Amino acid sequence: MPACHLLLQQCYNKHMDIDFANIYHFLFETTSGVGILVAAMLVVSVLVAALLEIKTLKTRPANEAHDEDEWDFFSSQDDANESN
Repeated sequence: MPACHLLLQQCYNKHMDIDFANIYHFLFETTSGVGILVAAMLVVSVLVAALLEIKTLKTRPANEAHDEDEWDFFSSQDDANESN
């Protein structure tokens, strides 16, 4: 018999089946499970932000000139009044 088949048979004989209720209990009712969920969501949000940033840079390069009347998140109201 192949080695993987023997390993699966040993796991089955030891009753190491995965139960959805046990997974749910671990993830949502234990401190370490909640920590894993928080870490996973942090990784997912960083990956999504990086992908969206790459997509934005491909659409509009950072060194492209901006229009004067275009709204900019990083410009303050004082900067706008000084230019007039």
